[in-house]
Amino acid sequence: MRRVLTALAAVLAVLTAAGPAAAAPLQGEIVHTETVSMSDGSPITVGFTEWPVRALQSLDFTFEPAGGIDGRTGLVTTVSPSGDRKGLKGIVLQRRGDAIVLPRHPRAERVWGLDVVSLPEEGTWRFEFAVERAGATSTGVLPVQAIEQPGPPLGLSWTIALLPWVPVAVLVAGGWARTRSIRRAAKPGWSG
Repeated sequence: MRRVLTALAAVLAVLTAAGPAAAAPLQGEIVHTETVSMSDGSPITVGFTEWPVRALQSLDFTFEPAGGIDGRTGLVTTVSPSGDRKGLKGIVLQRRGDAIVLPRHPRAERVWGLDVVSLPEEGTWRFEFAVERAGATSTGVLPVQAIEQPGPPLGLSWTIALLPWVPVAVLVAGGWARTRSIRRAAKPGWSG
């Protein structure tokens, strides 16, 4: 018993010591970065957890301006290839007009980020940045090419995914029809 408690204490000490190191900004997950030169000359680094970016493939975006995010507000307007300025409509985040107010990344508090987002159509997207600090605003633009979605077409994927449920639907429909016929055939009565 003493050995078990000692081993458990050692494991707990290792896990506790590893805590702050694990909070590094998506360590090992960022596979590609792009640097955008802002209008005031400062850069903002955009990180991607998947590269190349494919339409309808979930990935994380990180945005890190030079000097960090403290005391700054970041905005990004995502313009779809078809010209829609609210290209990422499914994201439920604070907005200013068409722009998304960039939150801190949930797993990397030192950078702004979008967690598990997908670009819904293929083509060239425009990420238009605005970084506000002490009354001054700097802007920059990053074109991002989204290639075709991975895997088979969605219609085929859904058809294959739903095929195993066909027998279940047949059994449920048959049971419902049988129960309905039994209830119609039963005579109402008082069973006292």
